[in-house]
Amino acid sequence: MLLLIDNFQFRAAAGFIDVAAGVPLTLQVKGPNSVAGDAPIWETPSPITLTANEKYVVIANGIVSATGYSNPQPFGLNIFALGEESTANTSEVRVNVFHGVTDAPTVDVEKVPFPTAQVVNDLSYGNFTGYVSVPEADLNLQVRTGDNNTAVAEYSAPLATLNAGGFGIVVFASGFLNPAANSDGAAFGLFAALPTGTVLPLPSAAFTPAKVQIIHNSADAAAAVVDIYLNDEIAFNNVAFRTATGFVDFPVAGLGQTSKISITGPDAPNSSNPVAEFEVNLVTDRYVVIANGIASPTGYSPNPPIALHVQRGALESAASNQTSILVYHGCTDAPEVDVKVNGTTTTLVDNIAYGQFQGYVSVPSADVNIDVTLAAGSPIVETYTAPLSAFPGAVLTVLASGFLNPSANSNGAGFGLWAAGPAGGALIPLPKITGIEENTSVEGLNVYPNPASSEVFVEFNLAKNEKTTIRLSDLSGKVLSKSELGGVVGNQRIALNTSDLSAGLYLVEVITNNGRTTKKLSIQ
Repeated sequence: MLLLIDNFQFRAAAGFIDVAAGVPLTLQVKGPNSVAGDAPIWETPSPITLTANEKYVVIANGIVSATGYSNPQPFGLNIFALGEESTANTSEVRVNVFHGVTDAPTVDVEKVPFPTAQVVNDLSYGNFTGYVSVPEADLNLQVRTGDNNTAVAEYSAPLATLNAGGFGIVVFASGFLNPAANSDGAAFGLFAALPTGTVLPLPSAAFTPAKVQIIHNSADAAAAVVDIYLNDEIAFNNVAFRTATGFVDFPVAGLGQTSKISITGPDAPNSSNPVAEFEVNLVTDRYVVIANGIASPTGYSPNPPIALHVQRGALESAASNQTSILVYHGCTDAPEVDVKVNGTTTTLVDNIAYGQFQGYVSVPSADVNIDVTLAAGSPIVETYTAPLSAFPGAVLTVLASGFLNPSANSNGAGFGLWAAGPAGGALIPLPKITGIEENTSVEGLNVYPNPASSEVFVEFNLAKNEKTTIRLSDLSGKVLSKSELGGVVGNQRIALNTSDLSAGLYLVEVITNNGRTTKKLSIQ
């Protein structure tokens, strides 16, 4: 039996050594200062044969003891073929990552801060990633759970300082996440093994903060102006409805930890009496966070509770001739909607419901009219102008805000589309276009009284004789009544019975062969 390595220490490495190839080999691991007849701690279950002129990385890992360890993965040798000592490109480092922490979950590793780039995806215990190229630079590596949503730890990787360019290195996760449950063994850490056999601990680093933009879109009068606390420390004073912060640093909590966001009334002395409070756990990334919903117990219908709606992977800039748009549905009493380019079949947003985001979508930085329609595609609820020519290279979050039926919601703010840029500030209203009609044959459509109770009148003028239908529907698209007028021309005045309708918002459409024209009707 040939001794390859004598008295090998925990978290130590040998340089690449020569081993016989082409013949069956039995590898044994024994205690220190062993002799030929000593029983091994472990040996290969069956002989292995190595390939000539090949390089291998072999890592001894796992638990030998019968007790004292949680999730005691058995001791063994983890062997990776195609090992690398060097690369011809001296401006990059070839990194092979090994997961050797018996009590750690499947993990990802991200290069941070921005833009984050994934180095390792879904690496589980006992596995190697294989070699990946990273730039020779001093950077941080953040270890996250496999779902990429929780930070475990962050480390400095000073690859430029180490002059690691052109080398192949093995980074191995070592120790225990919970030493107390594992005989008070070594704590979790990342270590880099160089081809020479030198092992360097990667220094632990504070978590790189997340970047968060907070937008206040709760149309509840009780939350018209709020203070925002972060971990019981004031972060923003007197934030008004339809106002956004810029992107600010937000602490990243580690595994099993959270951060707290508290929303209080304006000028609150502290966060002890919040309107709403949320526990969040963000990793290093960019986020748009929108506070929306109803805090009051009465006066609103429907009344989804105030909540934080989070979009990860937020952008701060776009291509120079493009505008990137993230759309958010924040109207508590509106159904699912589509957003389309006026006069076309181009759909920008498809079937978005309250509390949901949809995007990002990049569009040319040119002024465009957009229609908000029911998810079924028609009728048009409102048409807005999006003056995107003023925002080349910008990123906007466009929010549906307010109430479709203010009278059922404490006479709160009416429905509208509003835009927030990365710098924050008061949201920018998208101008509502009045008088834009899909049907050019219908002139001067008027529905009155509005609001109404038992009866309404529909007045309009037809420029030419056309077969005409008047249709009344709710906001789900359900048709409640339909009046077939036949072929008519000139001024028309039609009465509709609305006595059986519940209080709420409805749509009146005048439909001809040339299209349709729509007006909103409120029933009290």
